[in-house]
Amino acid sequence: MTALLRAATQHHQTAISTVLAIVTAITIVVVHRLFLHPLAALRGPFFARISSWPNWYHAAKGDRHIWLLRLHSKHGSTVRFGPSSVSFNTPSAFESIYASRDASLRKGDWYQCVKDTAGGFESTFTARDRSRHALKRRILAHAFSERALREYEPRIRAMSTRWVNSLAAEASDGDGGSVDFAAWANYIIFDILGDLCYGKDFGLVHSTKNRYVTKLLPRTTRSWYMLGYHPWSHLLRYLLFKTSLKTSLGRIFVRTNSTFREFCVASLMERIKVEKTPEKGTPVSKDMFHHLLRARDPETGEGFSMGDLGAESVLLMIAGTHTTSVAIAAIVFYLASNAEKLNKLAAEIRTEFSSTEDMTYQRLVGLPFLRSCINESLRLCPPTAGHLQREALGAGVDIGGFLYPAGTNVGISAYAFQRNPLLWPQPDDFLPERWLQNDSADMQKSQPGLIAFSSGPLGCPGKQLAYMEMSIIVAMLVHRYDVTLDKSESSDKDYTIKDCYVGQASGPRIFLRSK
Repeated sequence: MTALLRAATQHHQTAISTVLAIVTAITIVVVHRLFLHPLAALRGPFFARISSWPNWYHAAKGDRHIWLLRLHSKHGSTVRFGPSSVSFNTPSAFESIYASRDASLRKGDWYQCVKDTAGGFESTFTARDRSRHALKRRILAHAFSERALREYEPRIRAMSTRWVNSLAAEASDGDGGSVDFAAWANYIIFDILGDLCYGKDFGLVHSTKNRYVTKLLPRTTRSWYMLGYHPWSHLLRYLLFKTSLKTSLGRIFVRTNSTFREFCVASLMERIKVEKTPEKGTPVSKDMFHHLLRARDPETGEGFSMGDLGAESVLLMIAGTHTTSVAIAAIVFYLASNAEKLNKLAAEIRTEFSSTEDMTYQRLVGLPFLRSCINESLRLCPPTAGHLQREALGAGVDIGGFLYPAGTNVGISAYAFQRNPLLWPQPDDFLPERWLQNDSADMQKSQPGLIAFSSGPLGCPGKQLAYMEMSIIVAMLVHRYDVTLDKSESSDKDYTIKDCYVGQASGPRIFLRSK
C-alpha cells in the first residue's frame, strides 16, 4: 500500500513538474516576444505578436487581406501581425520591399513551401535566389515580348468574340436571362490561357468536360496557404515530403495540388508532342511554349529543362487564369452596381466602335474611361490581395528608418494598401474618374500607383497581357449588351473575394440584354 501511495505521489509530482515546465517555457516565449524581441516596439494585436496562429487562421479562412486592412486601420502604417511578420501600408515601404534590388531581401519561406509541393521543381515564381530568379525571368520574358503579344492579340479577340456570342445563348430568355459571371469569366480566361500556352483551348466555354479545373486551382493555392503559413509548417513539410508518410498522409493532404499539377504537365506534354511531330500542313502555333521551348537566356545561353518547363506550366496556369478572371468579374460587378459609370463607359465604347470586329487593343488603349474603370476595379479588388512575403537576410533591412533583423518577414497587402484613406480619397468608393489626368486636384491628391501587379525585378511579367485581355473582354461585353445586376445579388457595394493567394470569387449574377 505504501509503495502504491509513493508511486502515485511521484506520478503526481511528475505531472505537476511537467505542467510547470510547459507553463514556464510558454511564459518565457511570451515575455520575450512582447518585451525583448527586436520587433517588440511595433504595434499589433496581442495574440498575433506572440503567435503565428492568428495569421494562419485568417489565411485558412481566406480573409487575411481584410484582416490586415483592419489592423492597419487600428494600428497604423506598420503592423506586427506575427512574432516575426510585419505588414506595411506606405509607398516608401513598397519601394523598399518590392521595387528595389536590395540584396538584403528575398522571397520568404512560403515560396519554398510551394516549391516543396511541386516535388522540388523550381519555377520563376518560387525561385528565391535572386540570380536564379533573374535567369528564369529572362527566359520567360520571351513569351511576353511585344512581338509575342502582337501574335496573341488576334487569338484573344477571336475567342472573346465566340465567348460573347455564347453568353447570348446562356442568357437565352426572350427578355434577357442572368448568368453567373464569375464562372463565365473563368471559362473564357482558361480557354484563352490554354490556347496561348498550349496551342489549344480547354473547351470550357462550349463544354462542361474540363470545367472542374476552374475550382481545382483555388483549392490548390489554398493548400499552399494552409501549409505554408502553418506555425508548424517545417515539421509538416518534413513529414509530408521527406518521410514514409509521403505515400499515405502526404498523398491525401496534397491530392488536389497533385491533380492540378498533373493537368498542367499533361497539357504541356501534349504541346511538346505536337511541337516534335507536327501534322503535315498544319501551321506552327506561335504560343507561349513555342517560344519557351526555344528560348535561351541571352546572358548565359541556358534554357529551361523539362522539370523547369513543368514548373513554368503550373505557374502560367495559375498566374494567367484566376487573377485575370477575378479582375474581369470585379470590373463587371462595379460597373453593374454603378449605372452612371456603366452608361458613360458604354457611350465611350459604342461611339468609338460600330462593331466588335473593329476592336484592336491599340484603339482600346486610347479609351481613357475604359482604362480608368479597369484600374479602379483593380484598386478595389486586386486579384492577388494578400501579403506577398519577403524575408530579411544578413544584417537585416532598413525600412523607414527601422532595422528589421534577419528572419523577419515583411510585405504589403495590395488590398490594404489600395484602400489606405491617407493615400486614396474616398477609398471604398468606385470612382474611375480618379484615374483621369484632367480630374480635380482633390481626386489626384497624394494618389500613388496601383500595386496589383507588384513592381520591380519580381513584378508580374504578364501585366500587359492581362490588360489586353481585360480591355478586349470588357469592351466586347459592354458593346454587345446592356448589363444589370440580378435582383438576387446582395446590396453590398464591394465585390468580395477569398484570398487563396489568387482570389476566389463567386458572382455576380448579371442580366444581359442585347443592345
